[in-house]
Amino acid sequence: MRLLDYLGTAIRDIVTQPLRCLLTVSAITLSSALLVTLVTLGVTTRGAIINHVTRGNSLSTVVVSTNNVVGSGLFSARVQEERENAEKLTDDVVGQLATIPHVVSATPQVSMWELRSLQLEGTSTSYLATAMATSRDALRQNTLAAGEWFDNDDTAPRVVLGDAYLRALGISDPESVIGDQLTFTTVAGYRGVGAEIPAWNADADTRRAFDKTKTTLTATVVGVTAPTTSDNRVYLPMGWGRLVSSPRTATPDGETTVDSMARNGYTNIVLATDSKDSVASVANAVTQLGFGVITYEAQIKQINQLSQVMWMILGSVALISLISASLGIVNTLLMSVSEQKHTIRIWRASGASRGLISRLYILEAIILSLIGAAIGAAIGAIAYRLIADRIEAVMSGQGFGLLQLADVPTWILGGSVLVSVVLAMLAALYPAHVAARKIGAA
Repeated sequence: MRLLDYLGTAIRDIVTQPLRCLLTVSAITLSSALLVTLVTLGVTTRGAIINHVTRGNSLSTVVVSTNNVVGSGLFSARVQEERENAEKLTDDVVGQLATIPHVVSATPQVSMWELRSLQLEGTSTSYLATAMATSRDALRQNTLAAGEWFDNDDTAPRVVLGDAYLRALGISDPESVIGDQLTFTTVAGYRGVGAEIPAWNADADTRRAFDKTKTTLTATVVGVTAPTTSDNRVYLPMGWGRLVSSPRTATPDGETTVDSMARNGYTNIVLATDSKDSVASVANAVTQLGFGVITYEAQIKQINQLSQVMWMILGSVALISLISASLGIVNTLLMSVSEQKHTIRIWRASGASRGLISRLYILEAIILSLIGAAIGAAIGAIAYRLIADRIEAVMSGQGFGLLQLADVPTWILGGSVLVSVVLAMLAALYPAHVAARKIGAA
């Protein structure tokens, strides 16, 4: 029996039971569409987030802190392991870290707790300020949506504003705020640059009043960061940040200033390495010196952990759906076998082998699965694109403005069809056995 004869016979059998086969194909179509949509979402979302997190030179960056974060698995709480040899990060430490092989630059960063809130010129809403003094060298992996970075040691009040503040204000054009004034409100009792500190001989009431007084500082917006997961920060040049964080005190001999950064150390130090392949050796060297390290590789491991969980959940849902569709094939073929008892006996009497009868029913299952899987793959690709567009819109509002989900990979389309066909063939084995062995032998 030739292949065309096989096909013709199988198709004629399908046409004789159109409603039943249509329902079976519909089940396969829905399960294949679900498989393509869920698997593609799992694959492309993971890839897009990793590309977003590791864009620029972030993969070749090591962040040094005084303590080491441990227990930082995806579903475990984070605690900090104390490092006795790393009491604080100083300029000496910066110089020491800069001598590590493969380190291109070592740049300190300081969280500015003195700045409590901020308000942009022309707006009426104040926001809590997450301010950090740093230099553009430490932020070279960060791109700007508008403006430019400040000079590294600039002592003038200039800032780069995080895009999250603009989104909160409903400002869509970052260029429109370049050159605007940003007003900071400090914590009560602030003594840094710009504060009117009490005289050395001020009375107790004056000092108590000062301890409750907040100071306002103004700075010029020179840049706006591109949307990221950490764009809720405002960056100050290290020179001005040092003036803000250094408290001043009036004495009979004049005003004295304490360099807070020198006294307390830096919050962290950003190390730029010559390549991402050097990160492991640099991180190990930093650890040997007694400091804690944070790398983007650790974040990627956590993303991969989440991806594995997603794969298990999404894959299980899609597999159950396909198995359910396969059971529909079993039911369809068994009913077909039952209705065609006399036809099968005639085939056997005419010399058809049991293997030939088995192959006919298996071929019928393959045809049904191919039709359903092909239509399902197309529907799944369309559904994925619609969902992906919605995800991109939502993620854009959460700081992932540059996140783009890729199109459906060809291997997923082909794989979904292949899996559907294989399950259909397995599902057809029992009905084919009944047709060839039981009925055909009668």
